[in-house]
Amino acid sequence: KGVFGIYTAKENGKEILRVEAAGYIELTIAFATLIFSGISIVGNLVFKLHYHRKINLEYLSWGIFLGASWNIINSQAVQAMFHNSQIVTDIAFFLMIFLPLPFLFYIDKVQMERYHKFYRIADVLGVVECVVLFGLHYFYLHDYADIFLPAIFFLFLFIALIACTFMSDIFHGHIREYFAVAIGMVCLWIAVFLRIIFYIQKNKVENNAVLPVGLTIMLLLAAGNTIHDLVNMEKKRQQALMASEAKSKFLANMSHEIRTPINAVLGMNAMILRECKDMAIREYALDIQNAGESLLALINDILDLSKIESGKLELFPEEYDFSSLLHDVINMISMKAKDKNLAVHLSVDENLPSRFWGDDVRIRQILVNIMNNAVKYTEKGSVTLTVTGKVTKDDLSISDGISDKNAQAKDAVCSLTFQVK
Repeated sequence: KGVFGIYTAKENGKEILRVEAAGYIELTIAFATLIFSGISIVGNLVFKLHYHRKINLEYLSWGIFLGASWNIINSQAVQAMFHNSQIVTDIAFFLMIFLPLPFLFYIDKVQMERYHKFYRIADVLGVVECVVLFGLHYFYLHDYADIFLPAIFFLFLFIALIACTFMSDIFHGHIREYFAVAIGMVCLWIAVFLRIIFYIQKNKVENNAVLPVGLTIMLLLAAGNTIHDLVNMEKKRQQALMASEAKSKFLANMSHEIRTPINAVLGMNAMILRECKDMAIREYALDIQNAGESLLALINDILDLSKIESGKLELFPEEYDFSSLLHDVINMISMKAKDKNLAVHLSVDENLPSRFWGDDVRIRQILVNIMNNAVKYTEKGSVTLTVTGKVTKDDLSISDGISDKNAQAKDAVCSLTFQVK
């Protein structure tokens, strides 16, 4: 009677040694499968923490881990080691009835949740099965032999569900997306069927290694499929980055190419404004100036959008005159408001400082966009920009702070509120 052997009364020592060796082989394969699944779980966790996304293989890894654990606990070696303890038997039974759930989650994710409703129903049935059967077993309402057949029935029911989804995907051509996983699942089914047959027939211990082998094949094929998907995903990501970079370069080059003639037009127009005394011509020149500046603002918005998409938008804080910024904003939208017979009003808190530290270009862009939308969607009446704020103390220091005669402390933060009505 040895820890790794089948109990026998035969006097032939060779037979005893052969069975003990088979027990070693069974546990070795089962422990190897357990280690592989553990490595897969840790790898999935590292991937999730590093890339902030979950991969489907995590569900399968837990399923393989539970399957290998069940095979080890249910082995004759462990049973003999713990003297057929009831706790060990309960743990093995719970693992057996809980085992299908991780595989249902995994296949559902691999199939892109095309059959999500059916799998959710199966998950609910699986949870109910676990609670009911384990309760019947734990409270000694039925013994293990009576509960074994219902557990096998639900197992075959879940296998039939997955098989039906495989057939549907074969018919619709989706099976190509996870062909290796499907092959691995079929191998696992064969191993499960053989394990059940050997268990019913009470066959020799070496046949207990069939299930760990099937689990290992399933894990290896699924891992290969996952690696293939991740490689394709990385290729697509690189292609998308290259396309985005090419677009950003194109937009940047075009923006600079368009700026050159517009700046030339604005420069000539500035000469007209400086030298011409005719009020009508000056009014036309002012219109040209406003239109040119608006066009430059649009080009800058396009360039900034490309920078935002590539993650290269930078802020350049500097000291600026707040009243001048508001004056520019109002002037830039006045023409559009005038065309729609809208009045433009500006209300500014008198207690605000006259100079600030920040990126006035970005603030101006934001205000212009808000005001343009307000003018665009206002049919009649007026558009009012109200600016209020308060000076608060904060741990953050804003460079040189405010540099006029009403300057606040260096670590003062002025919280501004812009409201458009």
